[in-house]
Amino acid sequence: MLGDTTFTMTRDKGDCYRIQGVAEPKGLAALFAGRMTEQSYFCVENGHIRSHKYSISREGGDDDDNYTLRFDWGNQLVTTDNNDPRELPAEGLDRTVMELALRQQLARHLQLANGELPQKQFVFLMVEDDEIKPYRFQVTGRETIRTPAGRFDAVKVERTNSQKRQFRLWLAPELDYLPVLLERQKKDKPAVRMLLRKLPQNPAAQNQP
Repeated sequence: MLGDTTFTMTRDKGDCYRIQGVAEPKGLAALFAGRMTEQSYFCVENGHIRSHKYSISREGGDDDDNYTLRFDWGNQLVTTDNNDPRELPAEGLDRTVMELALRQQLARHLQLANGELPQKQFVFLMVEDDEIKPYRFQVTGRETIRTPAGRFDAVKVERTNSQKRQFRLWLAPELDYLPVLLERQKKDKPAVRMLLRKLPQNPAAQNQP
């Protein structure tokens, strides 16, 4: 095991929320990577998730690991600490809330299809410090996933528009589509896996706006 990551979500004013993820490397991994913290402030507007501020910091990291994004929706601009403002597309999301948006859309489509797996692709625009990347996801099946937190019937979703950076999630409908397993893989390197170890007291209330 490389380490633990803990996610928390708190409600702010109205339909606005803060989500934080803290990754603590362990063992040998701690020699090569420091503690990483991601935070996102976002609101739900007309049923859609909209990022307002995102930050990432990693102990011992460089500028790519430490930056803040500020979303100015009135002027359709996004800014970072060191770069000039850039045009902000209407569908732009930070990478923390992109997962929430995927869960939201998947739940809606499964409800409309009476549980049948949707054939369509889900497309998101992820805003980073220096570029905006399209992410296309496709539902590829159902699988049973065993985790330290229990056994779950999950919907498998995969990124389809990158062979170099693969991204796979297994989302549990019974937990409001909370990810119970996540895999990231770069080219031919071994996949990095995140497996659900412990649930909050109320997953639906704490993990879904």
